[in-house]
Amino acid sequence: MSQLIKYTVHLQEDSLVNSVGKEMDLSQGKVATVILKQAGPKLQRACSKLAPIHGGEVKPTAGYNMACKQILHCCLPGWNGPATAQV
Repeated sequence: MSQLIKYTVHLQEDSLVNSVGKEMDLSQGKVATVILKQAGPKLQRACSKLAPIHGGEVKPTAGYNMACKQILHCCLPGWNGPATAQV
């Protein structure tokens, strides 16, 4: 899995989608940490300015030192069992 994550940051696509928490702290989570390491500190500064993010929202940033043009940061809605949302 970790090799797949490391490979992802080098993909030359238009967009990369990254799941984040409400405060958009990229030091949390395996994928976000690898993205932050590759993109550099400007990405975290951009995310901090955009925070908070709420469930269902998407907030774009530049890709910075990533091969992709932009990163789409999304926050998944909270899950409290089957009654939370209809799938």
